Amino acid sequence: MPWVRFTERYRHQQNSRSFKVYPSGWEGNVTTDCASAAKAAGKAVGKDKPSGTRISKSGEPYWTGPHMLTDPTPEPESTGNDSES
Repeated sequence: MPWVRFTERYRHQQNSRSFKVYPSGWEGNVTTDCASAAKAAGKAVGKDKPSGTRISKSGEPYWTGPHMLTDPTPEPESTGNDSES
């Protein structure tokens, strides 16, 4: 599966009943058929896979970074009555 970057919005017909739309600027793995058709239409360019990028079984990259390591649940605020007597 080639790694590409779409330079324009591209609608790829996967079969007679379904399609997938890739927005301009999207970058990642696509099927060889999709990559070939998008390049022929002038809407994608081939790219080398960025080093360190992990790919899931579905072909989508795992985007990891510091923002993924934080817990989105805020800590409960203290009421000031935390001391025990």
